[in-house]
Amino acid sequence: MGLDFSFLNDTEQYQTNVMMNVEQQSYIKRLDDLGKILSVNFTGEDESSQFCSPYYQGVTIHQAPSGFISLVHEFSKKDIDELGEEDLYRGYNEKLSSYAVSPLGISILSSKGKVYFIDTNSKDMSFFNYTLPLLNEHQQSTQLVYDERSRYFYAFLNDNSQVLKYQFLNNEIQHKPVAGWQTPTDKMRVVASNGWLYSAQESQGLFIYEIQLHGLKFIKSFTSMDLYDSQKDLFRIIDVAVYEDKLYVLDYYNGITQFNIHFDGTFTKNEKLGLIKYSDCKSFSVRGSTIILIQSYQSNSEIVELFIQDDNYLEMRKIYTKSQLRRADILDDDFAIIRGLHDHKIMLIQMPEQYLDQDAKRLDNYFFSGNLLGVNKLGKNNETLFAISPHGFYVFIYRAYPTIIICNSNNVESGLYQANMQIKSTDCDKKTDKQNHLQYCITNHLYNFEIKKPLLSPEQQQITIYLTIILISIILLLVGCILFHCRSYQIKLENLERSKRRKHSKPPIKLEA
Repeated sequence: MGLDFSFLNDTEQYQTNVMMNVEQQSYIKRLDDLGKILSVNFTGEDESSQFCSPYYQGVTIHQAPSGFISLVHEFSKKDIDELGEEDLYRGYNEKLSSYAVSPLGISILSSKGKVYFIDTNSKDMSFFNYTLPLLNEHQQSTQLVYDERSRYFYAFLNDNSQVLKYQFLNNEIQHKPVAGWQTPTDKMRVVASNGWLYSAQESQGLFIYEIQLHGLKFIKSFTSMDLYDSQKDLFRIIDVAVYEDKLYVLDYYNGITQFNIHFDGTFTKNEKLGLIKYSDCKSFSVRGSTIILIQSYQSNSEIVELFIQDDNYLEMRKIYTKSQLRRADILDDDFAIIRGLHDHKIMLIQMPEQYLDQDAKRLDNYFFSGNLLGVNKLGKNNETLFAISPHGFYVFIYRAYPTIIICNSNNVESGLYQANMQIKSTDCDKKTDKQNHLQYCITNHLYNFEIKKPLLSPEQQQITIYLTIILISIILLLVGCILFHCRSYQIKLENLERSKRRKHSKPPIKLEA
């Protein structure tokens, strides 16, 4: 029986009474306890379904105060016209080519054989640099892996023709050449896990080595006959991944094949799972039950998220993007960084496409523009990312924020309103099997809004204030005019009275005989 999504419907309806008045015109609800939210739907016979809106979860990533820490030669920072021929070779030709993560820290390898070790467990993140012995004059390092069983880093040098292993003891590097390696004749991607080395060599197939004390022992190679039980003309192994006791092989033309790794070092193909068919494959990443496959086309890419469990798989999401993508770094069960040529995206995972709200489907903001070799979590606080570029490394601080519901009563009349809210999420109180990543929850909420607003809206209040000021100004002007005219009339009366008094008080004129 294949995998499928299921929903746990919580039949209980949770009621919340909300009072909204002049002092509090907005209501905000954080959905912290429901995991990742797939969708929020409002229903109601009144306007309540219109003044509430969901804003879905995401991740914000910001560069830490420490900023960028340069590791390669200082010549790489200077203008090309300032450098001589030797300086050009030393500076512009050197870059960081690969890195590997161990329990004690991260080792980075440059193209000129310089090794850096960053102690990610120390509080101040101290780092050291060493130089591997030059195997030829123009050494070019290609890949670096770490094997947890032998506790050694393995560096592939000189176009993958030679292998050197090294480890760090008491802040010193101990290195040894490794015998038994067969130089590949095609492009190669290599991974190491639990005492085994897996080398994907495109048309040559997959080569498997056992890591022994004094060197590598070739065990076998996988060809199209081993993967598909038939000879295929179109056959190109471009990537390989190991997670716990499972080996995953990616064929550019045909897709993903899974093998079981047994304790005695033997491998058996999972015939029940069969071939996970996809074409135009570029890379893939595996963590737990999640596989993120990158399909590359001429000018765009497609991200395919798969969920695999036991002998079955299903497609969770498929996202088309116009960017040229390289690889996904799955950081935990919640999100992954999708690295591109120059821009990188944040993707929330384990959220099935058919149940996602349109606003929750989008890839999150581009947090960085520039070339990155990889992104990993740093330290134990799970709030820091370590990103490696060709010339150094960055430290980023990231924060996950939950879905919030915002209800605003600005454009709603006073009254009583009811809003039914149905939430589809990855977690809830009634979900007892927290490890079942294909079981989702449906919870129902009833919000009773009592909205008390003033008789006049803020706009009306403002207009009323303006009109009142204008009216008072007119009244004061009229009163001033009346008082002015009254005073003028009073002055005229007073002048008339004075004239009359002067006339009556004038002495009689004497006439001479």
